[in-house]
This record gives sequence, structure tokens and C-alpha cells, in this order.
Amino acid sequence: RRRPPIALPMDTDDGRHLKRCAELLKHAVLVEKGDVHPARFVEAGKKFCKLLEGLGPFVEAGKNVIKVEDSMESIEEWDSLLRLLQLERDSGVHGSGSDLKDPSAAIGLVWVCRFLTFWDEICMLQIQPAPADGTTSDSFKQVIESAFKHNLQPFTGWVSQRSFEVGLQALPPWESIRTKLAPPDAAIFEEDVLTWMDASQVAGGVGGTQRCRVRLQAVWGRGWGGAGGALGR
Repeated sequence: RRRPPIALPMDTDDGRHLKRCAELLKHAVLVEKGDVHPARFVEAGKKFCKLLEGLGPFVEAGKNVIKVEDSMESIEEWDSLLRLLQLERDSGVHGSGSDLKDPSAAIGLVWVCRFLTFWDEICMLQIQPAPADGTTSDSFKQVIESAFKHNLQPFTGWVSQRSFEVGLQALPPWESIRTKLAPPDAAIFEEDVLTWMDASQVAGGVGGTQRCRVRLQAVWGRGWGGAGGALGR
């Protein structure tokens, strides 16, 4: 049974692509339910990952968005993200224990939220003014390493960490990524970053792992086994 097309905010050609992603993410929020619309969330995630194509770590983010989408396609009667997780649990995908199985929407959601916090930290560091004491700001590579260490590394295995290190060597310069996100004007870029972070917080980005925990605990109870497993497994 095919679902009707998703009504999305009108696209624009003003170069403010990060702002566009923020609008899509906000559009996914179901305010009356205090939840998120899975299909809209997936569409926002796909556009966001496409925007950052070539930035190594986000290859894995895209794979986890697909896990949510695959679960949506195999489970018909969802009307919110929480309902999708409940139906996925009831289908037996995760077995009889409290550990989450991969691939699944539950695992995909946890990792997408972690990637959102990862990107939020990158954005915040990139709009900070230069140090007043005249010292040099961290390079883009250092910013990525720091954000990875804080948001992803604690949950990744050795193989994934090694893949990240290899991908870091081919990391494009910040300028080539920056031009994909917003027009050259620094004030516009800062505005769009803050707009993105606001949307990210609403949908479960900053503090997103905790928000994911709340949803998952609502489905499995307090004894759920967490998001075990390594990135990209």
C-alpha cells in the first residue's frame, strides 16, 4: 500500500541550504503529539546527508537514516516515531531480550541523533569568533576530531574509529563545505547555523541521545539494552 506524497516546505534557490534542512527538520515535528513524523524526518535526513556528501563521517549517518526508512516500509500503521518504534518492537525484530538489534529503526534513530549532536558541535565551533588573544583557531580537521571524540567515539569500535581516521585524511577543506551550506555572508551563515541548531534541538539533536533514550524507554521500559554495537555495523 503506497502512502500519499509528503507535503514539504517550498524549496528556494537562495543558496541557504542548511536553513532549508532546518525547515525540513522542523516540519517533521508533530507538536500536538510531542513526537516526530518518521517520513518527514527521513526526508530531512536524506537532504542533510546529501548536502554533506563527501564529508566522510556522514556516509554512516545516511546509512542510519535508511534503517529508519526500511522499517517504515515494512511496518504499515505508524503515525509517529514513537508508534513506529512500538510496532517494530512488537514485530519481534529485536527478539525477546532488551538489546536493540541492527538493522532497525531504533538503532538508526540512536545513531542519527548522535550525528546531529556531532554536527551541532562542528557548526558552533565554526561560527565562533577568532580568539581575542590573537592565538590561532583550531583547524577544520581539529574541529572534526574534537566533535567525533565527544559525540561518536565512545560508541564506536576499533574498526569504525580506524575508518574515521582514514577518512579524515581525505577531508575536504572547510571552505568547500561552507559554500554548500549558505551564502558567503558571515552573518547569514551564523543565522542559518542557529536556525539549524534550533530545529535540531526541537527534533532531538542537541541532547538527542537523551531524547532517543526517552523514546526507547517508553517502548522497552527502563531495562532496555541501549544502542549496543559499533558505528557502521
